[in-house]
Amino acid sequence: MNLKKRSAFTLIEIMAASAIMSVVVLVVLMLTTEVLNTWSKASGQLQSFFDGGLAGSIMQEDLESAFMKRDEGVWFSVYYPKDAVGMLNGRNYLDSLPMRPPEIMFFSKTSMRPLWNYDAKQKQLIPGTLCAIKYQLAVKSPFMKSTGTREGDAAQYNAFYGLYRAVIDSKSTLTEFIPGVAARASLGNKIETLANYWDQERCTVLDENGNYMRGIELSTWALSPENLLTMNLVDFRVTFTVRYPNTDATATHDAPPYKIAYIPPGVTFALGKKLEFANARDRNSMYEILKSGKSFVSIMDEDLSRVTLVAADISMVFISEKGARELRALMRGKNLTEERFKEILGEESSKAISKRIEFIAEPQD
Repeated sequence: MNLKKRSAFTLIEIMAASAIMSVVVLVVLMLTTEVLNTWSKASGQLQSFFDGGLAGSIMQEDLESAFMKRDEGVWFSVYYPKDAVGMLNGRNYLDSLPMRPPEIMFFSKTSMRPLWNYDAKQKQLIPGTLCAIKYQLAVKSPFMKSTGTREGDAAQYNAFYGLYRAVIDSKSTLTEFIPGVAARASLGNKIETLANYWDQERCTVLDENGNYMRGIELSTWALSPENLLTMNLVDFRVTFTVRYPNTDATATHDAPPYKIAYIPPGVTFALGKKLEFANARDRNSMYEILKSGKSFVSIMDEDLSRVTLVAADISMVFISEKGARELRALMRGKNLTEERFKEILGEESSKAISKRIEFIAEPQD
């Protein structure tokens, strides 16, 4: 029988084919990785814009409905803590370090407030419209209650940066919160009145089911999981615009009756009967924009009682989920340094999301 000779691949041909296949697979993997990274970055930016837009809309509703009076109380306060919040330790907007976020505390007739309570298993409409509100950026677990200290919160498992919005219902605000704040304000330290009240006092609040809980520590409740507004926010800055009388208007008929000045991020202030600052340096940090550039202003003492909040320019920077995972891993291992923190922000943070909010209501005398 005549056997047909069968052809076969040589070892050199097999090695060459394997090399070509390896190159093809490597190219496909590189392209796939690039596509996944691009998709991840784009989806992260979209999520950041969505979260920033939602948070900005809620803040707009609250601030536009802010309620203030020109009396001896404190109705609006922006407080910058002395201690760092995570890696955010910059003292002002000119500092090269990541900046400390503000605690913004005020009263508002917002529509986004608790409307019902279920005491005695009956649904009851909560009377009133005015609520005490606090915005605060913190480093803690979004699933656990606050420990009451920044160190304890930061040590919680999976602790990370989040913006919290605490709202006390109108009944508790009227019957407990406002009288308590008024008593503290009468002692004279109005700059830290609202900050100290939120940090040191107890109040009746509503739980997630609409039931009243009495004697709750506000410092821990304000950072409860149900008050979490948004996550992955690593930079939160607010510039306030104020209006004050123009003393030059009496000498020149063409001069406007009011001037506009700006309170930059990093400045602690309180507003009640007048605009008050923690020290002369903060007071002198206000500036106005002229044709020649930025110019610092000094408002006369008698005009501080006629200063009005006009607007708030809010800037928020979110970090991608990839960057958030890396930061959380470094934080859990206690290996996060300030240099590495700034590097990750530069690589994984989205562009700043800005929103201008104008105050609608005028202070009541």
